Amino acid sequence: MPRRIGIPKIRPKIYLAEHREALGLTQKQLADKLGAAEMTVSRWERGENLLNTEGLATVAFALWGKNGQPEDLFYPPGERTPNQVFRGLSNDARDAAMKMIKGLDRE
Repeated sequence: MPRRIGIPKIRPKIYLAEHREALGLTQKQLADKLGAAEMTVSRWERGENLLNTEGLATVAFALWGKNGQPEDLFYPPGERTPNQVFRGLSNDARDAAMKMIKGLDRE
């Protein structure tokens, strides 16, 4: 019988506490915005509980409104995400980047 290989659980770092603090919010204030318990926010920040994709989107919306992107939580405050860099490009630069990316798929 083949040996089972365990897949390690990866716990990606999210910068929830740093973003919350940068916005001047307490854990309780963020919890109230989310309709969650303060202890839940604390556990997310300590990495004891993980947020699923929907949870990340909900937290991003609570922090930044409609402009919030879940991926922003994976970067420290003030650091631009790849998506933000891409959105900041001119239309011509964006088109050139997309053309190059699509070309990689053919290789």
